[in-house]
Amino acid sequence: MKHNMWKTATIILYLLAALLSAFWLTPQIVQRSPDISEMISPGILIGLIIGIVIGSAIAWWYLLKHFKPKNVDWLMGIVIAASVMRVCTLFIPFMDEVSWTAFIVRAAVTMFFLFGFIYVLRKMQQSWSETLRWYFVVNFLMVFAIATTSIYVGLMMRPWVAAVILLVLAIYDAIAVWKLGSMVQLAQFFMERRIVPAIAIPYKEEEGRFALLGGGDVFAMIFVSVSFWKVDQLAMYCVGIGSFSALVLLLFFSQKKKFYPALPFMFVGYLVGLGVWWLL
Repeated sequence: MKHNMWKTATIILYLLAALLSAFWLTPQIVQRSPDISEMISPGILIGLIIGIVIGSAIAWWYLLKHFKPKNVDWLMGIVIAASVMRVCTLFIPFMDEVSWTAFIVRAAVTMFFLFGFIYVLRKMQQSWSETLRWYFVVNFLMVFAIATTSIYVGLMMRPWVAAVILLVLAIYDAIAVWKLGSMVQLAQFFMERRIVPAIAIPYKEEEGRFALLGGGDVFAMIFVSVSFWKVDQLAMYCVGIGSFSALVLLLFFSQKKKFYPALPFMFVGYLVGLGVWWLL
C-alpha cells in the first residue's frame, strides 16, 4: 500500500539499517563462529516447504480462534532478547566465557531486554499517544533481531536452497495477498491490537493506522543474500542491494489503498542482483 513520502522514507531507512547491519555483522559472526556450516540438505528443504504450508495454516487457525496478545508479546520479546544476547557475546568476550559470573551477566542482560520490550509493548497498547511515543523503540529492536537471526539462517543455507525457499515464499505471499486476502486480514488483525511484528510507522492523525513492511520480508531479504557469503562476498552485496532496491521501488510506486505482496517483487530484485554479480 502506498503511503506519504515521510512514512515511505522512514520505512526505507529502517530497511536500509537492517541490510547494512547484516553486511556488517556477517563477517563478525563468521569470524567468531567458524563452525557455522550449511546444514540444510535437499531433504530438509522439502520438509521446510511442507512445514511452511502446514505451519501457516495452523498459525492462521490459531490466531483467528485462540489469539492471545500476551503470547505474541512474549514470543517477540524472547527473539529480541536472544538476538541482543548473541551479539553481546560476539563483541564482549567476557560474556562468552564459561563461568558463573558470565552466566549471571548474560541472564541479567537477557532479562533486561525481554522485560523492557514487554513493558514498551504494554505501554503502546494503553493508548494511541503511547504508541506514537514508543514505536521507534520497537522498530529498532525488531530490525536488530531480524538482522541477527536471518544471518544465522542464511549462513546455514546454500544459495540455491535459499533461492528455492524465497521462490516458494513469494508464490505463497502472492496467493495470500491477491487471491485469499489472508495476509491482509492478518496485518489488519495485528494493527487493531497494536502488536505488529513488522517495521511499523503509525499515522499520528489516524488512530490504528500504520505504514507497514512485514518482518518476514526483511528477514527474507537478508537470509537470501547472506547465503552467498561462502560463495562470493560480492554476490552477497549484489543480491542484497538488488532485493532492497526492489522493495524501495515497490514502496514508491504502489497505489493507495491497495495491498501488495513484497516477496514476489523481492525475488525479481534478487534475480537482477544475481545477474549483475554474474556480469561482474
